[in-house]
Amino acid sequence: EYRLWFFCGKLLLKTAYFEEMPDYTSRLSDEELSPFKSIAKAIGSNFFVIDIARCKADNSFKIIELNPGQTSGINYHHHHQFYERLYKQLVGSIQNSNT
Repeated sequence: EYRLWFFCGKLLLKTAYFEEMPDYTSRLSDEELSPFKSIAKAIGSNFFVIDIARCKADNSFKIIELNPGQTSGINYHHHHQFYERLYKQLVGSIQNSNT
């Protein structure tokens, strides 16, 4: 199972759902993530997560749940990366709004 973190309609970070399990997020291709990026653009929230899992029957991904980002737990191994990316997105948003 994977957790996809979205901020302002863009994929901010992808993490393993369980920190005790091996992290296979590097194996997720852009093609596999594309449908979830499209769905994210239609969601009326600036900060949320989509939890997905691979279906053994057909190897496709299914949405498990969608949650507000502020109530979703971050995998301990990625919290620094998460805050660095969030900071960059926020600074970029501020700079773009000032130009």
